[in-house]
Amino acid sequence: MPSTVILSYPKAMKSSVLGLSDMLSHAALAPVTVSAKGEAPSRARAVILPPSAGESHPREAPWIVDWLSDQAGQGALICSACTGSRRRV
Repeated sequence: MPSTVILSYPKAMKSSVLGLSDMLSHAALAPVTVSAKGEAPSRARAVILPPSAGESHPREAPWIVDWLSDQAGQGALICSACTGSRRRV
């Protein structure tokens, strides 16, 4: 099971994805970057959503919402860096 997943969703800032990956790697946390459904592990301990470079909508990658819900249901910590937590209803 990957300990930490960095979710590179549509419009996620690539510089933030790479920066988080570098930082967590130096902390020996061995993050896995996921940008497609086929790359997503069935279980993670933590999922980080980096900041976005623009407004993102679930229809751009519909698998993400269900996958995040599933991870949270399995006890994964779901967190964001900067603007990754913004949600519009």
